[in-house]
Amino acid sequence: FLKDEVANVAYIDYDVNEITFELKAYNVAKKHGDKAVAFLLGHELTHYYEKHSWKSAFAKSNSDLKLGKDLSELQDKVAYETEADYLGGFLAYTAGFGFYKDIGKIIGDLYKEYDFEPELNDYPSLSDRIELSNRSVKKIESLVDVFDAANLLMAIGKDEAAYKYYEYILRDFQSRELYNNIGVLATRNTMALMDKDSLKFKY
Repeated sequence: FLKDEVANVAYIDYDVNEITFELKAYNVAKKHGDKAVAFLLGHELTHYYEKHSWKSAFAKSNSDLKLGKDLSELQDKVAYETEADYLGGFLAYTAGFGFYKDIGKIIGDLYKEYDFEPELNDYPSLSDRIELSNRSVKKIESLVDVFDAANLLMAIGKDEAAYKYYEYILRDFQSRELYNNIGVLATRNTMALMDKDSLKFKY
C-alpha cells in the first residue's frame, strides 16, 4: 500500500502480511529510479521471506516465561537490516528491475528527508548502515554475476555447469524461480541418460 503518512518510511505488517510504502519515501526513492523503488520493496519482502518476525512473535506469545522475556530483549535489527539489504537487492534484480548499487545513498537521503537522528534506537547507526549497505552491494554483485552466468549456461545447453551455479546461489537465496530452473536442469540431465522411447511424458 502507498500511504500519505510520515512515520516509518516503509514497513511490513506481519499480522496481515501487508507492506506499506510511505509517499514521502516513495518520492525519495523515485528520484533514484525504478531500481531504487524495487530495492526498497525487495528489502521489506525479504523481512517476510526470511521470517524476521519469528522471534518477536514467539517472545510475545510466551511473554509469561523467562525465555520469552529473554528473547524480547535480544537485538537482531542489525543482522535483519543487513540481510534485507543484501537479499532484497538480489530479489529486485531477479525480478527484472536491474542492479541498484547506490543503497548507501538512498539510505542517507531517506534519513535526511525524514530528519532522522544518525543514531536510532534498535537500529544500526547511519554510518554503520551505509557501510554495511556498501558491503551488501559487493555481495549482491557477486550473486548477480553467478546468476547471469547460470542463465547463459542454461541457454546454451551447458546444464551441468548451470546447475552448479544455481546451486551456489541457493545457499544464500531461495526462490521458486531458482528452484524451477534447477529442477528443469536436473530433469534434462536425467532425460539424457534414459531411453528416449521410454519418455512418454515431459513436465
